[in-house]
This record gives sequence, C-alpha cells and structure tokens, in this order.
Amino acid sequence: TGLPTAPAGPPRPAGPAGRADADAADLRLLQSVAASGSINRAATQLMITQPALSRRLTRFEARLGVQLLVRGASGATLTPAGWRLVDRVVAAEAAFAAAIEQDCRIDRSPAILTARSPFSRQR
Repeated sequence: TGLPTAPAGPPRPAGPAGRADADAADLRLLQSVAASGSINRAATQLMITQPALSRRLTRFEARLGVQLLVRGASGATLTPAGWRLVDRVVAAEAAFAAAIEQDCRIDRSPAILTARSPFSRQR
C-alpha cells in the first residue's frame, strides 16, 4: 500500500515478576485499535501497514503474556484484560495531564516571600 511500517525494535527485557515492560508506543497502538474497533482502520489512522500493526500488537501481547485483542473477520475487539489496560492508561494520562497543569499553574502564580531583615525592628 506504500505506507511505512512500524519499526520492530529490540525485544524488551522482562520487568518485575517476569513481566515485560509496556512500551508507551505499544499502549498507544492498542488505544487506537480500541477507539477504531479495527486493526485496519487503526493502521490507516496511524499511517502504518495493517500487517506491521498486527505484528506489533502480537509481540506486545507476547511480552505481557496476556491476550489483549480478539481478532475476527469483522474487526478486532479488546478482551477484558485489554479494556482494563486501556482504561488504566487513559486514567494515567489524565492524572499526568492534571499534574502538569497543576504544576504549571503553581509556577505561573506570583511568589510572595517574606523575610525579616536583621536590621528591622522587632514588634
């Protein structure tokens, strides 16, 4: 189709308790499939080929050791584990955005410092 393929990248090392670490890019790919309901539509939106996206998701599932998608002729549906992961990622992104917003708001507010001078009179 002339679309670029997603880079495979090296396998990621296993994390705590033997679980592989999730890659933010793979989480976004899963979110895209969840939003579009189709690996093909997600691939088109992401501007990568459908086989490349499918391979990335299959490797992601293998690294995590859990099935995230049920693939069928009418599209792809997330498994309960897939929905839990997407829900947690969305919640984490919202918490991160709120933290950034709060920190930026704090940084924009004027700071008022009071200090006693050793030369000021005590009251």
